[in-house]
Amino acid sequence: IFSCVGPSFHLYHFGFASLVDTLSSMESQTSESIEATSVVESSESVPRQSVGGLHQTSSKYFPSIEVTGPRTSLAPPRAENIPATTRAPSPKDLPPKEQKEEKEVKPRGPVASFFLSLRFLLAAFCVVAIFVAAFLAWYLTYTTGLDTVQSLSKEFEMQILPQITESVDSHLSRAQTLVQFNKELFRTGYYTLDPQSYLPAFHSLLFNCKFTSTAFLTTATGGLFGHFRHPEGAYTSMWLYDEATKNQSEWYTDAAGHPTSLYWFTPDTDNTGQPWYTLVNFSDPNFVGWTDQYLWFGRFWLTHSSAVYSPTGTLLGVAGVDMELGFLNQILVGLNLQQG
Repeated sequence: IFSCVGPSFHLYHFGFASLVDTLSSMESQTSESIEATSVVESSESVPRQSVGGLHQTSSKYFPSIEVTGPRTSLAPPRAENIPATTRAPSPKDLPPKEQKEEKEVKPRGPVASFFLSLRFLLAAFCVVAIFVAAFLAWYLTYTTGLDTVQSLSKEFEMQILPQITESVDSHLSRAQTLVQFNKELFRTGYYTLDPQSYLPAFHSLLFNCKFTSTAFLTTATGGLFGHFRHPEGAYTSMWLYDEATKNQSEWYTDAAGHPTSLYWFTPDTDNTGQPWYTLVNFSDPNFVGWTDQYLWFGRFWLTHSSAVYSPTGTLLGVAGVDMELGFLNQILVGLNLQQG
């Protein structure tokens, strides 16, 4: 831009010359207008002559013409019949100086072309600057967010994940311990296939172990026996099975675990096809297994089960517990996380 200081003097000279030409052209046009006006006024100042009821104007351009004959035969004189000396001068008859000069479009000077190029460069620079600013804003936002995510992931891996793993292991271990405890009582003969030998104990264990919601036994014949506590504490119930009719039922229970009223029943039921039963490897007496998570009462659950045997080694069925995964939310809420 500083290189334009020299050409600016040329720009001043070019503008001044253009202004002089414009004023000269306006002066010539004004002179021509004044001459044309004087010609018209001189022609109108000539008195009109009345010939045959018509008015005739005499001027230096239109001399007096004697009109004879009827009015209908009157006609304006043709231009070719009027002497050249008496006709109104046409633009071609005027001297060259009085003819209107046609304005020619002057080509753009170097200074105008320079400023046009400069405006184009400035517009292009603004567009490029906008795109660069947008890209920088996106890039900075992306890198900042990426750093934040990486920082949180490291914090999760170093602090939060070990706490969650420890809490989950604790819950799973207690559920496995409860199943192994019931399994051992069946193996020693303390529990038998008579539901009255283990259902009261299941009820007691269920209310003392808050991390589980059920304690059950699925017999080898397909019957389901056990106690259930609603995850929100709405009610407690008991599962009973009639070996003769194969009717599976569920009963509401009181605080002592005694059935009070029928909730539902299903005839001709065989629970040996349920996932918690089929996952067990019966060839391995020490096998313990967990089902995949499933949805029940609008919540996610896991079931832990293991095969149980009589003192003589006879398969009695599968014992298990159902654990609701809501404790994971409690673990996350109870974590002491740093702010941010």
